Amino acid sequence: YCANAIRLYDAVEARTAGSNNALLRGAISLRKGICVARSGDNQTGAALIRQGLPALNRNPTEFTADLRDAHLALGTAAFDTTALATTTLGWRWS
Repeated sequence: YCANAIRLYDAVEARTAGSNNALLRGAISLRKGICVARSGDNQTGAALIRQGLPALNRNPTEFTADLRDAHLALGTAAFDTTALATTTLGWRWS
């Protein structure tokens, strides 16, 4: 699902590259970021989500589901990054 969606978001980004519509750019960035994170690239996905959040946060009732999914993806990315660091560095939870 997400691999195809990322390709579609890339195409939409290319077509709307000169747009001054912050909401459109934010929605594309946030939604693409969710898919990128779900595909395993948490760092890039989180960065894209953070780019899109300000625009969608201006209309929270209209973008409730998108914002929920974005925050869940950010949380998962943060957890995965912490888990990787603890495994790689040998940290232990006490």
